[in-house]
Amino acid sequence: MVKANASQSGNKRSSSEALSSGHAHKNKYSPLANLDNTNDDNSEKTDMDPVEVIQMVQKIPPLYIYDIVDYIEFLNKITPLILDNFNIINNNIFFKLNLSTVNDYRTITKYLSEENIK
Repeated sequence: MVKANASQSGNKRSSSEALSSGHAHKNKYSPLANLDNTNDDNSEKTDMDPVEVIQMVQKIPPLYIYDIVDYIEFLNKITPLILDNFNIINNNIFFKLNLSTVNDYRTITKYLSEENIK
């Protein structure tokens, strides 16, 4: 039998210590292991009405409004109709109206259709 030369066997690792990188890896998910599984906060969320869950998840599309001559007058007319926060962006060609609730969206679309505003 021929013994392996140190230079020949030096290319192969044989122990698990030699295979490790030498750096201690910290588990970044270890704080999650200490959480209690009481689910007190989650139980309130599951008791919600399905309609409320749909309304929370529902994203409201913006309204693009064309052919408005007087911006200030238009803004003064729609502001009392809107109950929650809104954002309006004035471009040269159109206005982009972002509403925060479905009820405001319905109210404004009804107003726009009654006034024949595009």
